[in-house]
Amino acid sequence: MPSNNRSLSPDRYNLKRDDTLTKTQAETGFFKGESGFRHPSNDTLYRYASGYHEVIPTDTYNYLRGAKDNGDGTHTLPESTPAHSFWQPYISTKVNSKTLSIILDLADGFRTDTAQTILSAPSGKVTGHSGSDLNREGQPDAHDLLRNAVKNILLTPSGKKSGISVKSVAVLFGAIAVTSLAPGELANGLKGGVASLKAGENAKNKWEANRNEMKRRVENEYSKLETRAEKKFVQEHIKAFLNSTQETMPNKKRTLRYKRATTPEREETKNSLNEVSGGSYCLGYLSKEPSMGFSEDPKYLPHYFTQPSRAARRILVILNSGKDVISSKKIVTNPNKNVTNSDNQTLKESNKRKANYTLRPLGQDIKKTKIG
Repeated sequence: MPSNNRSLSPDRYNLKRDDTLTKTQAETGFFKGESGFRHPSNDTLYRYASGYHEVIPTDTYNYLRGAKDNGDGTHTLPESTPAHSFWQPYISTKVNSKTLSIILDLADGFRTDTAQTILSAPSGKVTGHSGSDLNREGQPDAHDLLRNAVKNILLTPSGKKSGISVKSVAVLFGAIAVTSLAPGELANGLKGGVASLKAGENAKNKWEANRNEMKRRVENEYSKLETRAEKKFVQEHIKAFLNSTQETMPNKKRTLRYKRATTPEREETKNSLNEVSGGSYCLGYLSKEPSMGFSEDPKYLPHYFTQPSRAARRILVILNSGKDVISSKKIVTNPNKNVTNSDNQTLKESNKRKANYTLRPLGQDIKKTKIG
């Protein structure tokens, strides 16, 4: 269950204040669907529905959770898998139980909206995701890069010097998540273009800003890792993942910051209505803080890291007393318009008294307004 932390300060992430989660997801802390790991599409506040891209692919999660506990600190991976599965060469492999448990526990929260997911693929290529309304040539290969990253973590030798902890693995998958989302400069080269991206203009305009925000969140938590071993673990694995996206390229266009978890931030410019925003690396090292910090249970870091890559599912009405009132869902036709009482007739009668409310419509900046 989510933390009982009552602090709902807007500068700290909290599941209750994450409008990209449904009410049930915010209350339980889980995305999982009733019938399995994959969650069905659901409505956003932008007149479209979106499914979820799992950073730890569904087939990988389902395969790993079938591992047999040997009772000695190890698990044995299942001895059977589909013939063409990525995991075929690794059947019956022994893995560290702690590492396996951490991966499975964190997997659920690492999800981006398929409607706004353009993935990094091998050799510097990019691919749309199913549900993005873009060209999906190369999507299986892009997902294999993620599977390979999971495999590398799983096969890391255990021990005190391994650097493996809940926090370090969460930070690493956060870094993998933002790295796997193609930078705008590359995404715009997708075959067929990106003009038809299902998530629309808002997602295209904020593409690189969202990636930069994800980087800031990951770097902020990376800086809090307590040991050199944890940081080294993150550095080595994210370097391997980034390189896997451009192995055959003679001049690698993407590079990590020195001894950090992510690539440098990028310019958030946009050259055309038919493109997503995003340019070259910003000059110098930007130390801009993330829009909100994190003080929850580490198992909710996945939700925090990936929040910028999901659209709002609900309108949050937050009383000054600090208690959230969640209005029922309403499609908003003009996402640039501030929500008022006339826009949202679903507020409870008790909330119609004159009071100051903080409204957070559609992931915009928090603003004050009067209702009553």
